[in-house]
Amino acid sequence: MAGDLLSTDRAGPSHEVSDIGRFAAMLRRRTAQGAAAAALLTGLLALSACTGPGPQTTDPAPTTSGTHSASTPTPTPTADLSIPPERPAAMEAPSATGAAAAASYFMSLYEYAYTTGDTAGFEQMSDDDCDFCHSVLDDIRQSRAASSTEEGGGSTVTSAVGTEISPHEWYSATLRITQHASTRRDANGEVLVHDPEAEHDLYFALSWADEWWRVDDVDVLAPGTLTAP
Repeated sequence: MAGDLLSTDRAGPSHEVSDIGRFAAMLRRRTAQGAAAAALLTGLLALSACTGPGPQTTDPAPTTSGTHSASTPTPTPTADLSIPPERPAAMEAPSATGAAAAASYFMSLYEYAYTTGDTAGFEQMSDDDCDFCHSVLDDIRQSRAASSTEEGGGSTVTSAVGTEISPHEWYSATLRITQHASTRRDANGEVLVHDPEAEHDLYFALSWADEWWRVDDVDVLAPGTLTAP
């Protein structure tokens, strides 16, 4: 469920595909590029205001005033990231709760894709124009080609909040992620980089079409950049 704390700690000493510093790297890259998902949602809010009833906002930051659904995290067992994640029932319908569940599920697919190299589920939810999604897929391919290994890693979704912007059409979700400490080594075992445990805020622009969720873009931001869920 979207209300559950999503733990994606890795079971085992190392894995052939590294997730080390992915959020940190994305944070640097996305901060330099600007908040793509926030900008996209701001445009959708403006369009919604012109075409019919919907939430209003005067702040371009992702603090929309639509229908919110906040999660209450509860502990769950450590996930085995070599197994495809189960799709939460909450994401089967378009709603603020469904958006939060869809974003959390997308992060499970993200971890699964990095662990196994199987990107089918991740790609199924990724919009063709999602820059974040393309960056992740490129990084997975490059990591596997380099035969790098990773020790530790994984992430935990500590909170998830969904927002309905235009019913049955446009949504956003804000996740707080704890990225656990990890070390990346090259094919010879030499340390390439070590990242300590860190928190990141992820802001999702999502859409509902053809009875399915699509991730239009994701911003990876420093904690506190967004209003805490």
